[in-house]
Amino acid sequence: MDVSALFESAATHVLSRRDLERSGLGDRRITAMERSGQLIRIRAGSYVPRDCWDTALPEARHALAMHAAHHAAEVPPVFSHRSAAVLHGLPAWSGWLSPTEQDPVRVHTTVARGTDTTSTRVLRRHISALSMQDTTRVGDFTVTSTELTLVDLARSDAFPIALACADAHLHRATNARRRAGDAVWRGWQDRLQRRTEAMPGYSGVRAVRALAELADPRAELPLESLSRLRFLQLGLVPELQVPVPAQAEGELRLDFVLPELGFWGECDGKAKYTSGELVGSSSAEEIVYQEKRRQDWIAGTTGMRCIRWGVPEVLTLDRFATHLSAHGVTFPGTPSLVHSPATTRFLAALP
Repeated sequence: MDVSALFESAATHVLSRRDLERSGLGDRRITAMERSGQLIRIRAGSYVPRDCWDTALPEARHALAMHAAHHAAEVPPVFSHRSAAVLHGLPAWSGWLSPTEQDPVRVHTTVARGTDTTSTRVLRRHISALSMQDTTRVGDFTVTSTELTLVDLARSDAFPIALACADAHLHRATNARRRAGDAVWRGWQDRLQRRTEAMPGYSGVRAVRALAELADPRAELPLESLSRLRFLQLGLVPELQVPVPAQAEGELRLDFVLPELGFWGECDGKAKYTSGELVGSSSAEEIVYQEKRRQDWIAGTTGMRCIRWGVPEVLTLDRFATHLSAHGVTFPGTPSLVHSPATTRFLAALP
């Protein structure tokens, strides 16, 4: 996600009532355009043209709402939770990760105890004592740190959202410091654990502890994060991003490998075959053909079969269990004891 481009676009498309009046529109005309749907009001006094709103993805709609909220506030807000995730470039708005639909117009901020904590349809205020280390600047915005944002997501949002965002953050952080990647990962885990020690009895603290243990920088996409979670819920512990020799030179990487069960798994989203950004000049048929050749090569050289799945198969635990069973895979059905007892219990209790 190109955060700079996202908010540059938001700055261009959010129109205040004053902007509209300066362009020659009167109150009646503005009201008529809103009623006809030409203008979308995202908060009092802030509008977005219909064509911009209709074509915007959820994270882009949220960026529009955040831009409007920032400029409407007398005191610049501290954006947090899903709003902070957008500013940090984390995939909090992958809609299929959450069991309940979120309204992209409603922005999240964190305020100190004793200030106005009233929440509205377009603003959710959270209460917390923020230290200087807990906030940072992203462009013109003040935002909770990436670390605190992930803690907030784990405590208040669907766990797959928090896990996908933590995986994405660690993937980016360890790639930036490849030689010290393991140290970066361990340091992040230690810091999250120390945070939980200062949160005894807080709601959602068990999710934060589980996030510290389960987040993994080897996941490259939210679909991989959710797939790994489903495996763990079923009691299977796959090896991740396993290298195998390529047919010509170099190596191929397998998303998931379960050698004791004789299969490797690939999770593919529809975009892999249809997105112009991903497929380039290749046709869907060419991509399928190349994937078939790749799969045959890996199966022949490893002696393992391939099982594929996409978003529909991992939306619920039951669907993934059914999908694996249809391919003859047996599994315990309860989380493995390789995790800490607390995380094992947390996985077993996840909806």
